[in-house]
Amino acid sequence: MPSKRSILFALLCLFVVAPVSAQITFNEADILSQVPGIVSSDDYSLDDPAQKALIVAIEDIAGPNQTWDFTTLDWSLVTPITGSIENVTLPNGTLPGENDPRVANATFAAVVVDAGKSAGSISAIYFSTSATEFFTYGTFSNDDVTGDADALFDTGLLSAVFPTTYLTSWQGTTTFSIPAGPGLTASTQLDTDTNTDGWGTLILPSGSYQTLRQRTVRTTTLTIVGSPFPLPPTVTKIT
Repeated sequence: MPSKRSILFALLCLFVVAPVSAQITFNEADILSQVPGIVSSDDYSLDDPAQKALIVAIEDIAGPNQTWDFTTLDWSLVTPITGSIENVTLPNGTLPGENDPRVANATFAAVVVDAGKSAGSISAIYFSTSATEFFTYGTFSNDDVTGDADALFDTGLLSAVFPTTYLTSWQGTTTFSIPAGPGLTASTQLDTDTNTDGWGTLILPSGSYQTLRQRTVRTTTLTIVGSPFPLPPTVTKIT
């Protein structure tokens, strides 16, 4: 069965697209303009190898004054999943994981009602922003059937610096742990290296947007804690 490749437009439009022309600068105000508020979430996936290759070719374009035109895809082969993300200010009092001390510094959350599940199944992604920095604190999900899923970071992950413009770069690091079986814990260190390596026009079926392109290298180092047969850490790098 071929793997699926998805284009998640909601967070792209929330955190990458800025409504300005020519050289683009992205600031805290661009985020706060969406908080509180509801952002439409259109997630598209497809299995066609030729179309996936075309997506990769478009995504790989870097440099100044570029055009990323996704309308050249054969959209009849694309499966759309439409939903919404609600950005809420904190404290809110009703969100899963909101009282966890690891999100004590979060100032707002993006709340997602999981597609295909009941209305009682929601996920909250926690963030904070200031005039100079933007942090992510991870996700806490509540499923009224299977229970809670804790994917919160031990410390905030630096996810942007302001102002962000062409050639702005930053590095972030954090850790998190999840159960891996009886008496076992999967402890992960996440390191990110981001470079804003392009600006230009993003063209989607919904319209054209002035956009910054960011290339992030994510390195995860996974260690299983509690095993009677210790294994060396597993390192995975994704660009």
